[in-house]
Amino acid sequence: MADEIGARHTLFLKDVFKFLENYQGQPYTIIYADPPFPLKGKERILDLIDLNTNLLTPNGLFVVHIPSEEQKLWKEQSDSGLLKLIDTRVYGR
Repeated sequence: MADEIGARHTLFLKDVFKFLENYQGQPYTIIYADPPFPLKGKERILDLIDLNTNLLTPNGLFVVHIPSEEQKLWKEQSDSGLLKLIDTRVYGR
């Protein structure tokens, strides 16, 4: 799939936890996650990306959209230290 600026991207419509646990493809430069707000345990996504070294390139970005009231559930860095919080944006509700 390509967008108007010619960048390649792939959209996966799957159970996020199963996908992240089993992904064996090429690593991505950017991973954008927008889990449904009512999804319980969504902060596990960070740990699963951290554990699966096939998912993200060494200088890649993981961007996640979460409700502001759940921000405290997310660590500022993954257990391995490979993923670190570099920016936070807050948009109103």
